[in-house]
Amino acid sequence: MKVLYSSATEYCEASPGIELSVGASVVVPTRYGNELGRVLAARRSPLAPGQELHAVLRIAGAADLSHVQENDLREERAFSLCREKIDARGLDMKLVSAHYLLDEQKILFSSPRRTAWTSASW
Repeated sequence: MKVLYSSATEYCEASPGIELSVGASVVVPTRYGNELGRVLAARRSPLAPGQELHAVLRIAGAADLSHVQENDLREERAFSLCREKIDARGLDMKLVSAHYLLDEQKILFSSPRRTAWTSASW
């Protein structure tokens, strides 16, 4: 099945015993941590060479959906703080977004091009 999460679309397969329908909210693993996704299509398309097939971990529950709403608020605050730090240090960096993963292991910041900076810059 085709699953959309963050801004990526991946092909996933349901774990045994999980019945999924188009539009269902699901938890999927990513290279950064677990993420909330939405099933876009129930039929699997052929995979491109080298493309991995991920497993859907579970159908998203009320706690997952609530957690995502909380993370949305935290992302806004993190974006503002990061923007302030960039401006205060005169960094040549355009901040595009801030995104917390479902399990809050990491917050990801993105910019349109690679910028060299480290935590020592802060």
